[in-house]
Amino acid sequence: MIRKVLLGTASVLMAGGMAATGASALIIDDFSTGLSVGGGVIILTGPGSAFDLSVGGGILGGDRELTLVNSGPDSNVVSANAIGGSFQHNNGSGAGTSLLRWDGTGGGDGLDFGLGDVDLTEGGANDSVQINVLSADLTNSSVTMTFYTDIDHFSTVGVNIPTGASTHFFLLSDILASLVIGPNGGVDLLRVNAIDLFADGGENFDLSMDFIQTTLDVTEDVPEPASMTLLGAGLMGLAGMARRRKA
Repeated sequence: MIRKVLLGTASVLMAGGMAATGASALIIDDFSTGLSVGGGVIILTGPGSAFDLSVGGGILGGDRELTLVNSGPDSNVVSANAIGGSFQHNNGSGAGTSLLRWDGTGGGDGLDFGLGDVDLTEGGANDSVQINVLSADLTNSSVTMTFYTDIDHFSTVGVNIPTGASTHFFLLSDILASLVIGPNGGVDLLRVNAIDLFADGGENFDLSMDFIQTTLDVTEDVPEPASMTLLGAGLMGLAGMARRRKA
């Protein structure tokens, strides 16, 4: 019985430590703020591009910029939307891409570098950037992210998106080790001033995401030191009870 209590207490305390660690996540975008163009949706019926600036909560730096590009013929429709806490890119029968940008409150469609030296590591509490994909319908689709300190210092990483729902972690160590970097070196993760996300999947590509945030990779979650101390004290106390009971 005592052994079961010990194991149960250890599980609860370790779970609590992991939850506390995950609580330090920095939201890049939870898409609770919709698009401002066209009542929350951009639609392109021919080749060209459209730009949207959305200002509101749940967005790192206070604004999100979207450039939607349709590279198909006039008869094809490409659209993008942010509604109900998710972002959706839909190519229909066309070919198009979405470029999402978080760079502070500059408001223009260029890189403004206005995030104010964001620390993606959150003082060491985070080790990855997480993208949560609700659905995708092409195996050759991809998401690429670029993290900038300034125009000369940036790092780019990407991932292929399978069909269906999936979760992806860009490890901060992999961002630092990226082969695609700025002319004067990679990003300083303690001083991030702009972030780009490029979604591309070719013809008939549809993609939906519901949040992008920094996090501790779920495969590497460990209890925090305070939780480990509490865990040790609890186990020592229960072990003492066991010894007294045997005596």
